[in-house]
Amino acid sequence: MIWFLLSTLVLATNRIDSYGINQLEAQKIYVSFGRSSVLIFPCNVVSFSDGPTKDIQALLNDRNSKMIEVWFTKNNPEPQELKVFCQEERFVFDIIPSSTTHQSIMEVSRSFRSKKTPFHALESVEKPKFKNSIKIVKSSSKEF
Repeated sequence: MIWFLLSTLVLATNRIDSYGINQLEAQKIYVSFGRSSVLIFPCNVVSFSDGPTKDIQALLNDRNSKMIEVWFTKNNPEPQELKVFCQEERFVFDIIPSSTTHQSIMEVSRSFRSKKTPFHALESVEKPKFKNSIKIVKSSSKEF
């Protein structure tokens, strides 16, 4: 019983959500058959690929080039991959069929590129290296 409650809390997804995405990791989106999900990006979508099997259909909104609508075309589909390309950004989503969980609107509020997990999104900044460019000279004057 406790395991069920903990797993439900950890695996819970919001039906409407906004979050930052690591562009170097695929993001999971849960979609129920017969319903669509809308993905909203921080950039204008230039192109996208909805996979070779056509188990999903993706459609760019004709009035807002930052929005893509996605839905399954088959009743018992396999998980599919959706690749989205903006001017200088790229995103990969695993579209997961689910009969219990559905994400209606997913807004990408920001994106970053990090080889670390999203929980460690801020990459460490390398300190500049100086090659003896600063000399410390002792002053013999007592003016200070």
